[in-house]
Amino acid sequence: MSREQERRHRPSRPAAAAAPARGSPAATPRDRSVATPPQRQAQRAFPRDEFQGTRPADAAVPRSTTATPAPAQKPAEKKPKKSGGGFLGGIGRFFGGVGRAIGNGLLRGAQAVIGGTVRLFGGQVGPHSPLPANMRTYSELTPNQQRLLGADGQRGYDALPPRNRAAFIVLTTQMDKLGVDYSGMQLKGGGTGVHVDRLMLEQRPDDPTGQQRFQQSVEAGIQAGRFESEKPNGGLHPGQSDFGVRQNVSRESMQIGLGPEGAFVDIDRFNPRKNVLGHLGEVLMPGETDMGQVARALGIDLASRL
Repeated sequence: MSREQERRHRPSRPAAAAAPARGSPAATPRDRSVATPPQRQAQRAFPRDEFQGTRPADAAVPRSTTATPAPAQKPAEKKPKKSGGGFLGGIGRFFGGVGRAIGNGLLRGAQAVIGGTVRLFGGQVGPHSPLPANMRTYSELTPNQQRLLGADGQRGYDALPPRNRAAFIVLTTQMDKLGVDYSGMQLKGGGTGVHVDRLMLEQRPDDPTGQQRFQQSVEAGIQAGRFESEKPNGGLHPGQSDFGVRQNVSRESMQIGLGPEGAFVDIDRFNPRKNVLGHLGEVLMPGETDMGQVARALGIDLASRL
């Protein structure tokens, strides 16, 4: 085959695009897309916080590809087993129980003996006796009793609990019967000077001889045989034990003590000079003197007549 024939049968090559002449207009976008393949524009990396809150409401929330580690679980602590102490521990528990049983038995036995002694000599063991529903009012008190209560006596008297009010009526009534002059005295601390089983007194500021007259009237009772001289226990009555007396009766015996801290007045169900066992049982039994029983024994009416 000749060169001429070989040229005819050879496929023709596409003509290369001519480069634009210098100074010619720029190629159109169509030409640019043909001339050079499109380049993928690099995306700018923005921090996550920059677009926080700008996502459309219907946009999907991207899932984090980082797995959140599960919180580490603290291994359960093993509680130490309580040891019973073995053989020696068992012996200790046994003898401890025996000791408690013996102690409780002795306590119950002592209470039974003391309670029996109190009942044998006419006393009563148990809760305080009931008091009248309507007790004596302030207007039914004597002038001496009202004076002892102070300037605001009615309000203070009305505020007293029933058992304190009973103690006030019983003790002041007995002092009047025994000729004790307490006109120059007042309740120590106001209403707090009335206890359920005694009165705490002090000299009135406007009566400089009040406590002196009080003591003189008690000494006159010694001369008349109503009282016996008996100095109170200083440990039980601190500051009120320089001078004292006890009523000369075996039951419902009034005791009075005086000193630099004022005076106290109470009543014992049993006079220790005349009824030692009864007074011992009274002292050892828990609780205060039952003024309801004392009032009935002395014939003092606590009820109001209004």
